Amino acid sequence: MEQRNVVLQGIAAALNAVGSALVSVYDLTASTLGNVLPGEKEKPNGKIREYEQKIERLYAEVGKEVTKDRGITRLSAAGEAALSLIAEYRIEIEKIK
Repeated sequence: MEQRNVVLQGIAAALNAVGSALVSVYDLTASTLGNVLPGEKEKPNGKIREYEQKIERLYAEVGKEVTKDRGITRLSAAGEAALSLIAEYRIEIEKIK
C-alpha cells in the first residue's frame, strides 16, 4: 500500500510540474504573440521576438520529453537537441541586441 502511495505521489508531482510548465509557456506565448505587429519582422525587435517564440515552443517540447524515474529527472535525445537549439537562439538574440 505504501509503495502505491509513493508511486502515485511521484506521478502527481510529475504531472503538476509539466502542467505548470505548460501554463507558463502558454502565458508567455500569448503575451508575445499579442505584441508582434505585421511588417515588424524585418526590424531587430521583430527578429528577437521570433527567436523568443521559437524558444518558448522548444521549451514546451522539452517539457514533453522529460521523464521522471524514481525521483531522477531524465531528458530524451530530442529534449537535449531542443536545449541545444535554445542555447543557439539565445546567442543569436544577444548578437542582435
